Amino acid sequence: MINVFIWDNDFLIKEKVFSWKKLFLEKYGDMNIVHIKNPVDYEISDILWNLLTPWFMLEKKLIIIDDIPANPKNKNPLLEEEITKILDKIPETNIIIFNSSSADKRTKFYKNLLKKADKLENFSTSSEFDLIKNLEKKYSSKISRNGLNEIIKFKWKNYSKIILELEKLFITYNFVDEKIIREHIIPELEESIFTFIDNVLWNNLVLVLKNFRIIIWNTNVYQFYNWLLANLRNTVYIGKFKKLKISQVEIVNKLKLWNKAFLVWKNYALNYEKLEKLYFDLIDLDKKMKSWKLIWSSEKEFVFSMEKVFIENLK
Repeated sequence: MINVFIWDNDFLIKEKVFSWKKLFLEKYGDMNIVHIKNPVDYEISDILWNLLTPWFMLEKKLIIIDDIPANPKNKNPLLEEEITKILDKIPETNIIIFNSSSADKRTKFYKNLLKKADKLENFSTSSEFDLIKNLEKKYSSKISRNGLNEIIKFKWKNYSKIILELEKLFITYNFVDEKIIREHIIPELEESIFTFIDNVLWNNLVLVLKNFRIIIWNTNVYQFYNWLLANLRNTVYIGKFKKLKISQVEIVNKLKLWNKAFLVWKNYALNYEKLEKLYFDLIDLDKKMKSWKLIWSSEKEFVFSMEKVFIENLK
């Protein structure tokens, strides 16, 4: 029996493989389980021997081979070629699991393997719909739909991080909603940046200072600073072009905004003059830091100086 798991998420594959090993272990024991985690470290002859050799007394044998079909960088064409030759010769007593989170689907080996497979699972978490569907199935009565939407946004669709955070919450809570997510989960830097910038553009100094401290507690302040400038830059340019009476369509094209075109249509409480001054005051911090004009030129001083810029420009 040949099983092929082709998913775009390594965590899901490990979870699926573990469930197969657990069931097999309960029924047959651990003596007849072979798990080849890195095929490139094995002799091809050893891998083929395991695939072709049944267990003694005709008991079932489970052979798991990770990263087959391989991704383009890890590929061993000779190994795949040799496995292709013996697919029809694998004994029925042998249960084979080929799994990969980054298979090269263009290869002849991949296409041949799918033809021979008794069971194929091809699951993707690349879209938010697939991600929600899978999480709802896993935690059907433990989390609200709004809670799922919130943690997916906070963790930027990273399945592994979402599962890790939810499992920790379920130790304390029987049911999780968006309120619990907001109280206990720290957003990833990207999500934090967008929320933070919204608070800046709405001239909300209280939330800006509160969120700033939360973000830098979990993130390097210089990394945050660079992200902030990179994301503010587009908004500053948009404001400048609007002041010059350039049309919204032209702004999108000139700045090559594409999937960020929605920024052109957004309105904020902070006017362009204040936004421009805030942006250049932040840039000036980097110049002072590099020229040793900050008092201590330390991370602590840099944090203090950023807060001062926010206070002066958003008061």
